[in-house]
Amino acid sequence: MQLVLDFRVYEELDGLHEGGSLAYAAVDHGSLRNTTEVMAALSALFQLPVIVLWLVWFWRVRANAEVFAPGQIRYHQGWAIGSWLVPVVWFFMPKQIINDICDHSDPTSTRTTWYGPRRSSNRGLLNGWWTMWLAGMVAGLLNYEPWYEAETVGQAQGDAALTVVTDFLTLPSTVLAILVVLRLTALQDDRIKAGR
Repeated sequence: MQLVLDFRVYEELDGLHEGGSLAYAAVDHGSLRNTTEVMAALSALFQLPVIVLWLVWFWRVRANAEVFAPGQIRYHQGWAIGSWLVPVVWFFMPKQIINDICDHSDPTSTRTTWYGPRRSSNRGLLNGWWTMWLAGMVAGLLNYEPWYEAETVGQAQGDAALTVVTDFLTLPSTVLAILVVLRLTALQDDRIKAGR
């Protein structure tokens, strides 16, 4: 729904004179703005429980990995949640933690420390998800101003285009995040069944 709305906003703005004022543009500005605000509120309501569930899952798989390999995960377990909430740290620490979780959850892994040779076979999915997540996060940080707060039609078009790009990055990131959850959960289940 959000992607459809953002496309509609972009298309409505695309046909207008770029240098003109957005307030006097020949577009149903109020209706589009209200719809955008309602969708943003609904999106936030949906995202909040997803974020909480992600943090709980991440903390849980980190705790399990500690049981599998005591003292061999890079950061204290509290960082499984904190690493997502601390600015700048969120660009690298969650990936390091999930790499360690993956390596020590794999029942076929021979790795005994967080440093040393890396197992590249388990990292493709993690790397793909992380790359898409970072790209979406950077696009989201750049897209801090809603289109309807722009002064000119051209600025509003730019904001709307960036919103569409962010939406396109969010879709594969979400699918890959689901696959990461399934993969790591399965690895940990296999490790528990293997008794290692």
